[in-house]
Amino acid sequence: MHPCLLLVVDDSDAALAAARYAMALAHRLDAGVRAVGVPQDGPSDDRDGVRGPCSAGAFPALGHVRRLAHLEEIKLETVEIFGETAPRVLAEAEHARPSMIIVGRAPGGVAPWAARVLKEARRPVLVVPAEH
Repeated sequence: MHPCLLLVVDDSDAALAAARYAMALAHRLDAGVRAVGVPQDGPSDDRDGVRGPCSAGAFPALGHVRRLAHLEEIKLETVEIFGETAPRVLAEAEHARPSMIIVGRAPGGVAPWAARVLKEARRPVLVVPAEH
């Protein structure tokens, strides 16, 4: 069984840096990537907790992740989640059982949801700086 990386992305520069790093790492490890699209500014939909396969263009960052995965020939699954971000990401980690969770860090630090994921995750969390 190949390892799986859980990449959490929004439309921030930090998340896009994390996506580039995750694809390079997945290529080196021969791992698959499960990319979870979250709203950049927290909950933006009344479908609290809905998760499922992404529709095309639902989250612009996921389109970028798809292109990166295609270029690196990485097996990719994409999911979009709505509602409170941290609990949804943690639930997705329990569901997917990844080798690690990958999130981005902006120059000012990680988003509040990412700080909670760092604190509560039962999987390793890799934090990629936006400057990477």
